[in-house]
Amino acid sequence: CRILCSSDTNLQYKEWQANHQEELELMTLQITQAINSMGEAAFEVKLAESACYAAAQNLHASNSQYNAGVESLSELLEAQVLWLQAKQTLIQAKVTQYLRFLDYKKASGTLE
Repeated sequence: CRILCSSDTNLQYKEWQANHQEELELMTLQITQAINSMGEAAFEVKLAESACYAAAQNLHASNSQYNAGVESLSELLEAQVLWLQAKQTLIQAKVTQYLRFLDYKKASGTLE
């Protein structure tokens, strides 16, 4: 029985070790994916910030031209819509960035 019991214990330990290794590899993969997603989200925020800045500059120029009488009201309103859309895209990008951060915290086991 001693040899059999020892053999069973050794087999159980090897199974536990294999399962533990698989869990560790899965966790590492999830963390890596979360880090990549955070990087992509940060890039999207930068793009949205650039687009928002450009739309704000365009709106400012459009407003000046409208006040000078060289641009129509519809062109000014179009510039306002583009600026609002750019702001909305920036907000969504920041929300996505935060969600990706939470995904990372979850994958790394540090989400409280």
